[in-house]
Amino acid sequence: TYRGARYYSPYPYFYGDAMKVRIPFFAFNNRRKRPGYVFKEKNGKYYNILTTQSKEDKKRKNIPLYKNPSPNDNSKAYIQKRVYVMIKKHFGKIYNNWKFHLFDKRKIKRIKKKGSELNKKLISFIVSLLLITTLYSFTSVNSNSEVLNDLRKRLII
Repeated sequence: TYRGARYYSPYPYFYGDAMKVRIPFFAFNNRRKRPGYVFKEKNGKYYNILTTQSKEDKKRKNIPLYKNPSPNDNSKAYIQKRVYVMIKKHFGKIYNNWKFHLFDKRKIKRIKKKGSELNKKLISFIVSLLLITTLYSFTSVNSNSEVLNDLRKRLII
């Protein structure tokens, strides 16, 4: 039987005991006391970018938006330059009608990309440190080996 076209609503829906929300969405971040744009969920945590109305927070300049994501608010809005990773329970009210303007979506993509690049650099640094420790632990590896010297140059040891 034909059930009709599927309608994907941004509103939360209930599945069993847990509430599920379609990502991306806007929600109030109870920890930081401001709304945030949640764009990713991983291991029970939300990756989000916070929106604010101040030009700078703790001496960090915020990025101005072309239009406020809130449909009822005409005041100037800003987004913070970093990606926050927080547990789901830190988020409260979901803002259903909020959305970014087309011009602002480029800024969001840039912030997401910077956050992922920082994570990749951190992971590569940790892997190289583990590699050095394993090389030092083997007695057969010479202290003047080319691999070890190359890793020393990369990590500035």
